[in-house]
Amino acid sequence: MVKVNSISGYEKVLDIYFVSKEGFTFSTKTNKPLASYDNGKGYRVVSLKLKGERKWKKAYIHRLVALAFIPNPLNLPEVNHKDEIKSNCKVGNLEWCTKKYNNNYATKNKRATDNRCDKVYVYNYLLNCVGEYIGVSEATRKTLGYVESRALNKRVKEYFYLDTKLSKSKILEIDSNSKYQTVVVENIKNGKKLYFPYNRKAREYFKGKVNVTDAIKHNWLVRKTYKIYKLDYSKLIDSPNLQE
Repeated sequence: MVKVNSISGYEKVLDIYFVSKEGFTFSTKTNKPLASYDNGKGYRVVSLKLKGERKWKKAYIHRLVALAFIPNPLNLPEVNHKDEIKSNCKVGNLEWCTKKYNNNYATKNKRATDNRCDKVYVYNYLLNCVGEYIGVSEATRKTLGYVESRALNKRVKEYFYLDTKLSKSKILEIDSNSKYQTVVVENIKNGKKLYFPYNRKAREYFKGKVNVTDAIKHNWLVRKTYKIYKLDYSKLIDSPNLQE
């Protein structure tokens, strides 16, 4: 780690702060990483106490990491995030660049992605079509809010990411190997069924007072009213009500 007040522009901050290649700042006063916050545009920011003053200096973590660990012989002014995830401040994800390069980077990457990636078809946990995207990065970013590069032909949370349109055999294979299971809560008195993307959501329906995993495993009748079981996707896929 590098002491922050040894970095140009930060000489006036207390000597208790360090920055690491992993993208976090550390305080020897608390012996733990500093809390950071989003500046509203995705960049992570920390506040550093100044020496002898009742003032704090705002610091962008990605710039601290770049200043501390990445040589900049051309004195380039900006720091680019290679994966376009602004909260990823690890040194390997950063590079010094010009403002023009930084501004054009996302457009350049999108063109490259459009040229090399096939369509990804996204379905939710009830197999309703969510949309078609170019590449798994775009698909996961638009649906999950972050990039999950290993999502293709897998289920992540409440979504299936397929390289082809809906396929019964593929859904059943993914479902059999997934850590997520769609849960059905059936009221046996009126036949009403509720569907939840995974166990935690079903547990929330019961205000956290029912162990959904055990209810499924032991085939319990909950509160003398509810049967809880894993959704059989073979029946859902065959349903004429399935929307695509």
